[in-house]
Amino acid sequence: MQTKQKIQVLEKAISILEGIQTFERLKESNLENRYGIYSSFPSLTTKSIHQDEIYTMCIARLNERLKKQLEVVDSYSFSEELEENDNKYQFPFHEDVMSALNAL
Repeated sequence: MQTKQKIQVLEKAISILEGIQTFERLKESNLENRYGIYSSFPSLTTKSIHQDEIYTMCIARLNERLKKQLEVVDSYSFSEELEENDNKYQFPFHEDVMSALNAL
């Protein structure tokens, strides 16, 4: 997997997390309104309960998508590729540099 693909996979996971966060905020706001403004209106309270159920289902579905996305991340061996990149862009060893400086 190339670096660009890794970035895309991780960005998708982040966007899913942001979606979960949004629905959690909506759910919290809905709950505050249900016991505040909506308490005087039974029809709005019923609608609020229904919205709460929808938000809960959305959060559950996004959690499933996040789990699948993280499985994709786990399926690729990032550590092996990092080791390959380390070897590819390896700096000289510290001892070699110090011995070269001492030889001057």
